[in-house]
Amino acid sequence: DKFYFIKEGNVVCTKLQDDGTAKEVKRLTNGDYFGELALLTEKPRQATITAEGKLSCLSINRDTFSRLVCMKKLLYTLIKEKYGDI
Repeated sequence: DKFYFIKEGNVVCTKLQDDGTAKEVKRLTNGDYFGELALLTEKPRQATITAEGKLSCLSINRDTFSRLVCMKKLLYTLIKEKYGDI
């Protein structure tokens, strides 16, 4: 499992409906991201992501993602302790 940042291009996000059809739920483009829910919850992916034409993404694996999330929480705590609620 990975977390993806869209560097360049467009994607369509679809979800499978009870009747078996795919419903478009969102479109993403440059600077958007996807894959975070599966990494945060360790549940199966909630949508299918399909590129519309050429797509360039940056990705990070689960371990790197987890370390970044932990570092963000630690940094937030340290800043809050030093400066209070800003």
